[in-house]
Amino acid sequence: MNLLYISIFIIGISMIGELFRLLRGPTSWDRLMAANLISVKGLMTLALFAYYNQLEYLLDVALTYGIIGYIGIILIANFLAEGRNDHD
Repeated sequence: MNLLYISIFIIGISMIGELFRLLRGPTSWDRLMAANLISVKGLMTLALFAYYNQLEYLLDVALTYGIIGYIGIILIANFLAEGRNDHD
């Protein structure tokens, strides 16, 4: 059980760096990547919690969250790429 808390703590510490990049990123692409990393690390935390507490239904929630996050990131990336082409 202590390994769970240590893992979640390490993931939480690493999310602070991504939060800084999300708020101060010089480009929209940096902010998008930081948002994606925060989403993935949240997903990892949820999956770790579900595994250690033997809550199988939370693994389904994590999988759904991952799919929705992936689709969202792809849509935002396409929007940013198309917007960049219009200004060139």
